[in-house]
This record gives sequence, structure tokens and C-alpha cells, in this order.
Amino acid sequence: GICFCSGEDSSSESSSESESDNEEPEPEQTNGEPGGSCAEEASAQTEEWEEKELPKEHSHSELQKIQPHCEHCNVENKQNEQVTPRPLSREQFLLKLDTEGTYQCTETGLIFEVNRKVDIKYCVLSWSKFADLVVKPWVVGGPLFDVKCDPTCLTSIQFPHSLCLGHHNANMTFKVLHVKSSGASLESTMDHSTTHVKWRVSSLSPVGPVIQSEETVYHHGAVILYKAIDQNPSLSFRVYIATNNESFIKDISKSVKHSSKKFMKIDKPPVCQKLLENGKKYRLISEPEAEITPEVYILKITT
Repeated sequence: GICFCSGEDSSSESSSESESDNEEPEPEQTNGEPGGSCAEEASAQTEEWEEKELPKEHSHSELQKIQPHCEHCNVENKQNEQVTPRPLSREQFLLKLDTEGTYQCTETGLIFEVNRKVDIKYCVLSWSKFADLVVKPWVVGGPLFDVKCDPTCLTSIQFPHSLCLGHHNANMTFKVLHVKSSGASLESTMDHSTTHVKWRVSSLSPVGPVIQSEETVYHHGAVILYKAIDQNPSLSFRVYIATNNESFIKDISKSVKHSSKKFMKIDKPPVCQKLLENGKKYRLISEPEAEITPEVYILKITT
């Protein structure tokens, strides 16, 4: 991933967090992904689900609700019924659907096509644990999800992706990485749009979109900003740039939370006006009055 810290040490944090408070952290280097957190991230645990419901006013702060398209995209005008899930503990969601139809989660962007009444539990996972399974020329194309319900109730799932398809589309191949107990496999997709990748449900375990392209791939981005908290008035900020991928943004939140310093998140639209390109360097500029230390700081998306 890419990040920098203005006015302070910009090295990666050494601490990390696992999905479970009782699980020992096992930092793993993210590989094959454009964007994400600069900190090493512990593996995600998907075995146990906490079903304790949270107050209705609770929201998952890591989910940025970033606009999934830009002025370059040819957005299809397909309207799905919008449904708001019930938040559970440990950043999980519960969606109760009473009848067949196609429903879009307002929190994660997931689109479920169901054939009967069903309760669906799901959460966003980090790609870190599964990074080694994404082998070039394949790269991560969107968030990784763990969905749990009776798979016979689900006809398809549409996963949000981070790609801008306004520049090209013909030479791009979409698949989903399906991580099963027997091993990982790349499965074919049914279709894709400017915002989602559609997959026919075979069984349920961690699944996320991956892509292969003969051309340069452009991603929608997000800028995440934190301000240092200390005894003196501080003008130190930590700035992150990541692809529009909730798994990477979740890693950033955990990295900051477990930093040796304290930070508060600055509420701002996370939209990044630039399309992000793998391997390309970016420089932060500010106008009219802010000073950036160091004066020149080059950002690069790592792979």
C-alpha cells in the first residue's frame, strides 16, 4: 500500500491487529495488490462469528462509502433494492431478506440475488492472509468478503471493484478468488459492470474479485487523513492513499489504531481525484498556505 506521514517518521508501523482479540498477531506482507495499508497486517480469522447485535445507531467507521465510479466511467443505470444491514459485533453485518429478489447492501456495496427468504451474515476481510494466493499476472480488484448463509438460497453475489473502466475494458479478464478449506481456486464470473463483478454462488467461504489485464489498469482511489494528538498543538498529519477497496482501508484503520502515537481521524470526503496506476509515483502538493514536511514526498503504489 502507499502512505506517508507529514512532519513525522514515515516508516511502517510494526504493530498489527488480528480479527480476534484472542488471536496472536501474525504479520504478513501484502503482495500483488495495488494500494492498501502501509503497515503489515495480521491474518484474518473467519472461523468464529459473534452474533451479538450492536445498537442501531452504531456504524462501522472503517467503511468509507466511497463513490464507486468517476466522470470517466459509463455508469449503467441499474436500480437494485437498497437494504441496510444490522451491524453485529466484530465488524460483521446481518441482512434479513424476506423474499426472493436482488438487494444491494448500503454499507458494503455487495449485491445479493436470493431465491427465497434468508438471513445473510458477512464481513469485510483483509487480503493480507491470502495475498500469496494472488499470483501474477492476477492482481486484486476489490475487497475480500466472508459471507455465511445457506448457499442454496443465493443465486449470485456481485462484488464491488475498484477499477475505472472508462479507459479500457476489452483486454481485461475478471475472476474471483475462492478460498476453500481444500485450497484456493480462481472461478469464472457471470458478468461485470463499471462497479461490480457478478459471481454464481457455488459454496461460501472467503471470496474476492481479481483481474488480469494486457493494458494499464486504473483504480479509483481514496485519501484517508489522520491528525496526531499530543500535549502540544500539533500540525502533524498522517495521510494515506489507497485504492477504493474496503479491505485495504480496513488495514489502514488497524495500522493507525495500533500505532505508538495517537491519531484522530479527520472526517472528510475520501475521494481521490486522480486515478491510481500500479507502480506510478505521486507527489503531495498543497495550496495556498499549508507547508508540507518534507517539502518533497513521493508516493508510490507498491505491488
